[in-house]
Order: sequence, then C-alpha cells, then structure tokens
Amino acid sequence: GINAEYMGIFDFFVLRVRQSEIDIMAARQYDIIVWGATGYSGRLVTDYLAHSKDSFTFAIAGRDAGRLGEIKAQLEGRTDKKIDILVADAKSEKDLANIASKTKVVIACVGPFALHGEPILKSCIANGTDYVDITGEPTWVSDMLAKYEQEAIDKKVRIINNSGFDSVPSDMGTFYAIQELKKRGSSCRMVHCFWTGLKGGASGGTIATVFNMLDNPSSFAKAQDIYLLNPAAAKPSAPKNEEKDIIGVTYNKELGVYTAPFIMAAANTRIVRRSAALYALEGSPYGANFCYNESMGFKGVCQAITTSAAIVGGFLAGKFQFFRNLAKKYVPKQGEGPSAEKRANSHFRVDYVAYGEEKDKVLIARLRGKDGYDETAHYTSESALALALERSSLPPRYGFVTPAFGLGNVLLQRLQKTGSVFEVLSSN
Repeated sequence: GINAEYMGIFDFFVLRVRQSEIDIMAARQYDIIVWGATGYSGRLVTDYLAHSKDSFTFAIAGRDAGRLGEIKAQLEGRTDKKIDILVADAKSEKDLANIASKTKVVIACVGPFALHGEPILKSCIANGTDYVDITGEPTWVSDMLAKYEQEAIDKKVRIINNSGFDSVPSDMGTFYAIQELKKRGSSCRMVHCFWTGLKGGASGGTIATVFNMLDNPSSFAKAQDIYLLNPAAAKPSAPKNEEKDIIGVTYNKELGVYTAPFIMAAANTRIVRRSAALYALEGSPYGANFCYNESMGFKGVCQAITTSAAIVGGFLAGKFQFFRNLAKKYVPKQGEGPSAEKRANSHFRVDYVAYGEEKDKVLIARLRGKDGYDETAHYTSESALALALERSSLPPRYGFVTPAFGLGNVLLQRLQKTGSVFEVLSSN
C-alpha cells in the first residue's frame, strides 16, 4: 500500500544520495594519504599499505621532504605500488586542505593528538574526506566530538578514532563475541575483555602521549568519566558498578583468572561503550542495559597484585613533575620504538567473556595478535581500505563513528582475511 510506496521512494532517495557520494569520491586523486608518515607508527602503516594485496592509490605526507623521500626509497623495489610524496606545513590550513581534498581517506599518525591532531581532522571534515587515526586519547576525542560532530554528520564524513591497537581488539572483539552470542539465540548482558597475554615494548610517541596527559591534570580528570564518549542521549544517570574502572584484584570464575588494571582500558572502554550506545540509539542494541569492562587477567593472584600495585603506583608517581622529568630522561624519544626483532617476538591475546541475558548463558571468544605496533598498522590500514574500497557496502552512518559502528562486518571480514583470528572457545 501507501507505506510500501513511501518506503520505496525513501530507499530510492537513499541509494541516489549514496551513489552521489561514491561518484564524488571516485574523482579523488588518491584512495589513501598517510599523514605523519615519518613517525614510528606512520612508517609501519606506510609499509603495510605498500605490501597490501589490494589495488589502490596512496601517497605519504608530512613536513620533511627528505625523510619522506627516504621512506619511499626504502620501499622501492619491494612493492609494485607507486608511492607519491606530498609536503605540507602542519600549521597551514591551505596545505592541509590540499592534502584532504586529494584523497578519499586520510590516515592520521601524528600523536600526541591533543597537541597535533586537530588541524588535519578539521580539514578532512571541511573537505568531505573520511578519516581514521591511531589515537588512544579519550579526552581529545571528546573535545573533537563537541566541536565537529554535527558538521561531520552534515557533510557525510566518517571520523574513526582509535583504529589501531587502541581500540580495535576491544571494540571489534566485543562486536564479534556479541554476534556469536546472538547466533546462539541470546542477546548480551555484559562483555568483560581480559588481556591474558601481552608481550611488547612502547614507542616514544605512546610515552609522549601518556606524559602529555599527566602534564594536564584537567585532561586526566576528564578521562575518569567512564561514559566520556557516550552520546548525550545515551549517558546513564549514574555509573553502573559493572562498568567502573577496574583498579583492584578480583577473580573471574569463567576464565579462572585474577584481574589487574589494564593501562589502556581508559581509552578502550570508552570506545566500546560509545559503539554500544550508538547501536542502541539506532534500535539495534547489544542487549538491554548492556555493560562493558576490561582488565588484564592472570592465573596467579600474586602477579595480579604486583601488576595492580605497579600500575597504580606509576600513575600516582606520574602526578609529580619531578618523577615525570626523571622518567623522560630514560624513555624512547618520539619517532623511536621497538626494533623489528623485538616486534617479531611480541604478541598479545585477548579473551572475551560474553554473558547472555538468559541465566547462565556464557560465551568465551578469543583474539590473538602480533606486536601491538604491527597490529596498529594492520588495523588502521584495513579500516582505511574499507572506507576507500568498500564504501558502497558500509552502513550510511556518519560523524564520529567507531570501528564497530562505522565499519562493522566489513572491517571484521577484512581483518579475518588478513590474519586476525577471532574464535569462539566455548559456549553453553
């Protein structure tokens, strides 16, 4: 009847709008531009793209033509892809607009993002260019949301923060576990993500980000809001006990592990809760009153206690300028990071305990990965490739979306095809 006719007209209009988006993007010179390609993570992202089996065009961009040339020279003969170089002043709106307007997607690798991230993000939105980054800074993401969310939605731009090691394992692993639970006939009450195996080092950029947060007490205080990134319409009036940041040691009977705080949980939990809130607002909730949390998980209680004490003690010491200045003398500088040999011996394992809304319904899933920086290159590049090459398959969701909400199954399938093994360990 009439409703079916109106729906048909609506669907036709949506398809026409999406086709016009694809036509506009098709005219861009590049599929992807890596901004900040000379940094530690930027070099790894560039290397990953250069060796990808997909067919696409890309360029590397930054301030230093000489260092960009060195990266290109190192890859010549090892890739069949043409790598162009774009030089830009990070403080020049004109230069950044020239970069953003030339490409379908920008990958931003310029941390700390609180210091260097806003100009390129702003330019991407102004020029209708999709954007992914490797940030793990929830307060910066919150600030950008407040300033640019509506403009990004109006211009049908997808902004995907935290598309690296922070927070793809948490966000996409939760998305996967919930899908598997729903296949078994149950919606989800809660997911607890346990980092049960973690070996690797830290880059200078990661450490600089932590110091920048500690140097700004107001930013650190803001990050304590466990619903910092939830849309206003989906913020609980009071914190749920199950979602309060984990500091002490508790026992999880499903995995048989003791908890300890995970240093990146303050970023990851906020992203996963945003994904859950966005799905709920769209009418596709993970589950009624869904909760999420994450921690490290240890078989031995002593290891959990000592890890908890070290992390809490480290943050307490970090509040004092004297200790921060002392630590800065001994940590890697920006641009430095674990060697290829050390990365080759690094790995992580994440277990997801998904509790169904039916009593005693539990599903346990797992993701294994390589070094966190190599996986950052993997996750971020595949997120950008999903935007550049599979735009017509993506749901029409715009603004500050997350990996799980903005890319969903398209990203999950790309990750599975390129080495990420998500698996169900048990289900009752």
